[in-house]
Amino acid sequence: MDVRLITEAGVERCSPGRIEALLDGPGLVWIDVMYWDAETAAYLSQRLHLHERAVHDCAVRNPVAKVHTYPDQAFLVLHAPEQGQRGHVHFVEIDQFVGPNWVRWSTSSPTACATSSPRSPTTCGRWSGR
Repeated sequence: MDVRLITEAGVERCSPGRIEALLDGPGLVWIDVMYWDAETAAYLSQRLHLHERAVHDCAVRNPVAKVHTYPDQAFLVLHAPEQGQRGHVHFVEIDQFVGPNWVRWSTSSPTACATSSPRSPTTCGRWSGR
């Protein structure tokens, strides 16, 4: 997980353990999640008060784009084309939560799956139909 604080002074990389403190301060907290697994879901759900159904949608492949709005956040699923080997086009899924002063961003793509460690928890099953 990559956490950054964006303020008028610039962009600062921060540790995930500081998320709660950063949310109480000035600026925008950008949270980039490379692997959405149960541990990450629990950690961020508790700190950002993510909606249970939207958390589930981050763990599965969503065939269509969607937007869900909640009182204190919005959840978006977007798709973007990504060129694969030999000219094949795959769709990258981009899952976003947007809160009043924070953004949680995650992508899943065949390229990320191909380059990830076999021992790393990944969302590659979302692409292979598993």
